[in-house]
Order: sequence, then C-alpha cells, then structure tokens
Amino acid sequence: MSLIELNLFQLTQKQYYYKLKAYTGMFFTMMIVQVSALLLSFGGVSGMSTSSNNMIISTDVYSGEAVIILTLIWAFVTGVQLTANVIRDIDFAFVSNRISSQLSTIGFMLTLAMVASIAATLMSVLLRVIMYLYTGSSVAADSNFLITPVELLISLIAIFLYITLLMSIGYWFGMLSQKSVFLKVLLPTMFFGLLFLEVRNDSGVSIIGDTFHFFVDERSLLVFSIKVIVSVIVLLGSAILLTNRLEVRK
Repeated sequence: MSLIELNLFQLTQKQYYYKLKAYTGMFFTMMIVQVSALLLSFGGVSGMSTSSNNMIISTDVYSGEAVIILTLIWAFVTGVQLTANVIRDIDFAFVSNRISSQLSTIGFMLTLAMVASIAATLMSVLLRVIMYLYTGSSVAADSNFLITPVELLISLIAIFLYITLLMSIGYWFGMLSQKSVFLKVLLPTMFFGLLFLEVRNDSGVSIIGDTFHFFVDERSLLVFSIKVIVSVIVLLGSAILLTNRLEVRK
C-alpha cells in the first residue's frame, strides 16, 4: 500500500490531466470535422433567382449549420468512444477507482464540449468573413450579417449545451452497452425500430420527435439550459450508478 493516500479529488484531477494529454487525437478529429463542414458550407445551403424587366436577381444563402450539425454528430460518436474498454481500463494504470475514472472522463467531456463549441462558433463567424471578402460588400446582405457580442455569447452557450447533451447521450449508450453484450445489440435495435415505427405512425405520438422538439423548440435560454443540465445529470448519474461495478478487462 502506498504511504501517500490520495483523495477522490486528487485521483480525478490526476486522471483528467492524463486524458487531456493522451486523447489529443479527439481534438484533432474535431478540427478535421469542423474544417470539412466549413468547406462544404462554401457551396451554400440554398439559392433562388428571380427576373423582372430583363433583369435577373440571384440569391445564395450561406450558413454555418453544417459546422454545427457535423459537430453534434462528432459529439455523440465521441461520447460512445470514451466508453471503449481500452479507454476505460487504462485508468487503472494509476491508483484509482471506477468513480474517479468516470468523473475524470466527464471532466474531459466538458472540456471537449467547450473547445468544440468555441471552435464551431468561430467557424460560423469565419464563414461570414470569408464570404464577405469573396463576394464583396456590395452584394452581401446587410440584414442579420453582423453578430453582436450578446448574440455570439448566446450562440456559444447554446452550442455548448447541445454538444454536452449529445456527448452525454453517447456516453450513456456506450456505458450501458458495456454492461452486457445483449444491451449492445438491443439498444441500437430499439432505437432504429422505434424510429421506423414513428415514421409509419399516424397517431401523432412520437417519442423521438417529441423529445427532439422538447429541446429544439425552447425559446428561453434559461429554460433550455435547465432542461439540458437536468438531462445531462440524469444521463451521466445513471451511467455511473449502473456501471460502477464493471470489471477491468484484460
């Protein structure tokens, strides 16, 4: 037994710093995804043209939605990846326990979410600047082109919350899948089966759809924040409680 006994906070902190150094590839993957989405956004999301008195007016709409959408997909996949056996069990190279391992992973997830949200927000601004320089000020619409600091902050907070929520859902699915091989097959099957049934359902009852609108349709940032924070606590808390006794695999 070591003569120096570390408390839970010290164990968690030590593992957190280790993961920041060991899993830098996840930050690199995030940047590749966002840069790829930015390049795709140069093609525009929609366009239209009208003609009048021998004059043709063409309008192209550019948006950073692709950056946000692909970042959210990356967040879910990353949440699942963080539950892989190799990543989970490598923590036990230290003097540690399952609680400190999961808390350090959650801290690492929040760091990933913060960096990804800042990068996604700046990518959207960069897209505006590039298109402004490329097309020129004479053809760029003045309405809603400039973003105020308050709007930028609100956008950053909202994207951070969405990324944290998707990453937590991925982590929850991944941890439950580690619970047993049966759940690893059952959970995806239930999700796609439920999605298929809702597509064919005419009754108006939609679990996935209602859950989606529960978050997306919220107009109050405060209420939306509360919804996400509570959901994340439930997801991560249940994942910790249900998988606290998982054994280390050799």
